[in-house]
Amino acid sequence: MTRLDDQCVQPVVSRWPVVRTALFPYSHFPPLAETHRPDASKLLLSEPEAANLVEAFAQHSDMRMILTTPDHVFAQGDENGIHQALLEFLGRIQQGGVGHVPSAIEQLVFHASSSHPQRAVMRFFSALLSVRESLHNLNQMIYQAILADKPPILDEDCIISISDTHNNVVGSSAVIAFQPDAYTHFLGPGDLALVKVIPNHLPLKGLVRVEGLRFEYSRDLGSTHTISTRFLNDDLSPFGPLSKAF
Repeated sequence: MTRLDDQCVQPVVSRWPVVRTALFPYSHFPPLAETHRPDASKLLLSEPEAANLVEAFAQHSDMRMILTTPDHVFAQGDENGIHQALLEFLGRIQQGGVGHVPSAIEQLVFHASSSHPQRAVMRFFSALLSVRESLHNLNQMIYQAILADKPPILDEDCIISISDTHNNVVGSSAVIAFQPDAYTHFLGPGDLALVKVIPNHLPLKGLVRVEGLRFEYSRDLGSTHTISTRFLNDDLSPFGPLSKAF
């Protein structure tokens, strides 16, 4: 998987080497031992499958945004410093929960002048974050595909309610309460699920990432799970609109 990740972001890292660690979705874990001669019989994906994924990932809208960023916008800095800055940026978004727009982002997007120099910098960092999270979700999708032949599905047969829906500059989100079945019982933070259209309800559908989970029990409904989710765009990013907002 690490080889696939490296190949997906190679065009960006070639131009901006100091963002390598920041883009690696598991950078907060201890590094794995290097494998100098990969055993083809033990690869999760065949070489053609991996090549197709790399080709598709190259079309990521925020990859193109990073690659077309003028040199003067991003001052080359310390690799670890950029890594920590991106993690702090992600932490601020996650801290407020789904649907929340951090005040610093709101101030810059809606109240700063269009020529404010910080806009270009935040556009670059937002694009980096989007690519990092897309890579994380791609890895998660491959992992879940190993465990089951289809993603957990949330539809009218199990959903009890959808509430706290938001569509803002950070992305789209919703809180979904459902009765778990054999496929959705083990859904937890970081997992992906497919939300199908519910008749006579909000037109929400698509792939979501679980951000939070709460268990409840009642005599009427039995066991219920309530998850806070972020919807993923076609690039598998939960933060698709963010870089375009600056």
